[in-house]
Amino acid sequence: MSDEKSWKEKALEAIAILKKISQPPLQYATLLNIHPENDTVDIALPSGNTFVVYYDTRLKNKLKPGQTVQLSPETYAVVGIGGDIQNRSATIVKDILDDGRVKIDFQGKDRVIHSVVDGLKIGDSVIVDNSYSIILENIGNTTKAYKIDKVPKVPWSAIGGLEKTIEEIQDAIELPFVHKEIYSKFPNKKPVKGVLLYGPPGCGKTMLGKAIAYNLALRQKEQNGGSLNGHFLYVAGPEFLQKFVGVGE
Repeated sequence: MSDEKSWKEKALEAIAILKKISQPPLQYATLLNIHPENDTVDIALPSGNTFVVYYDTRLKNKLKPGQTVQLSPETYAVVGIGGDIQNRSATIVKDILDDGRVKIDFQGKDRVIHSVVDGLKIGDSVIVDNSYSIILENIGNTTKAYKIDKVPKVPWSAIGGLEKTIEEIQDAIELPFVHKEIYSKFPNKKPVKGVLLYGPPGCGKTMLGKAIAYNLALRQKEQNGGSLNGHFLYVAGPEFLQKFVGVGE
C-alpha cells in the first residue's frame, strides 16, 4: 500500500512539473504609475505599448514606478517584481512640463515620458527604460558640446615640419584677415570661409588650430593695439550627429 501511495505521489509531482514547464513564460514590463484605489498600474511593454492592468495585492507596498515587473501570461496582471530587461538607453532632456512629465529626444523626434527622478534640468543626459517610457536615472550634464580655452603662445616658428601647410593656411586665412583693404578691391576674389584639417591623431591639427587663433590675435594687436587675446573653441563632433539624427547607443 505504501509503495502504491509513493508511486502516486511521484506521478502527481511529475504532472505538476510538466504543467509548470509547459506554461507560457512570464512577460516583463516597466511600471509607470500606481493606482492603489483600484489595485491597477500603468505598465509599458518593451514594444512601447502601454496598458492598465491589475496587480497582486500582496505586492501593494512593494511596487514603485520604474521597476521591472512580471506579468501573468494569461491575465497580464502583475504577479511579481524583477526580471531581466537589460536594454537601457541614454537620451537628452529637451523640456520639463508643468505636470512633471519630461520631453526627451527619441530618434531625432520629441517624446513626452514619465520620470522617477527629481531635479532634472534641460540638457541633462538621462537613462530610460527600453521602451522609452520612463526616466530611470539622471547622468547629468556630463558632456559639453564645446569648450573655450585661452590659446597659449604658439607662433608659427614653434611648429616644425609643416611649412607647406602653414603657408597655405596663412594665404587662405591670415592674409585676408590682416589685409582686408586689399581684398576689398577685388570683389570677385572672396577669401575662404575656413579650412579643413584632417589626419590621424598627433599629426598637428590641434596645434595648427591654436596657432591660427594666436597669430590672428597677435596681428590684430600689432595693427590696432589693445589687449585682444586669442581663444580656441573645441567642438565635440558627435554633438553634430546627435543634433540631426538623435542620440546613438
